[in-house]
Amino acid sequence: MTKNIQQKTDKIIQLAATSTKVNKPVEDTSAQRLSNDSLSMSIRNKKEADLFLAALNAVIKIARHK
Repeated sequence: MTKNIQQKTDKIIQLAATSTKVNKPVEDTSAQRLSNDSLSMSIRNKKEADLFLAALNAVIKIARHK
């Protein structure tokens, strides 16, 4: 490897080694909304999610046959 690549690799390894020593508490995000984009905000329940996935799968199926 070139010297520049080796230095960058060593720096990444060093950062990884120091970051694993920090104990961060694990948060339970299972009940939280993980995204605030317009799609996730417009799908409010399981029924709407199922309808969206059915429509998406239909579009994908049609696109594959073209």
